[in-house]
Amino acid sequence: MQTDSLATNPSHARARTTPVVTLTEAFCAKAGPGEYQDQDCPALRFYVGPTGAKTFGGYKWSPTDKKALRKSFGTWTPT
Repeated sequence: MQTDSLATNPSHARARTTPVVTLTEAFCAKAGPGEYQDQDCPALRFYVGPTGAKTFGGYKWSPTDKKALRKSFGTWTPT
């Protein structure tokens, strides 16, 4: 079974709207609302909601189901 992600399928619409960044402690602390893709691990995402809630998650495009598969890994809290 072949899987596909945004890293290997850049023609997918979401690939053009998600900024690719290096997820560091400093970046996560000051990030504004939105969705961010990690530069080193394209499936890793950092989400900041409109209320300021910050969570990590995974993202993968499923060509079989023709939809995005998302999994939450938990919230981010500053150390």
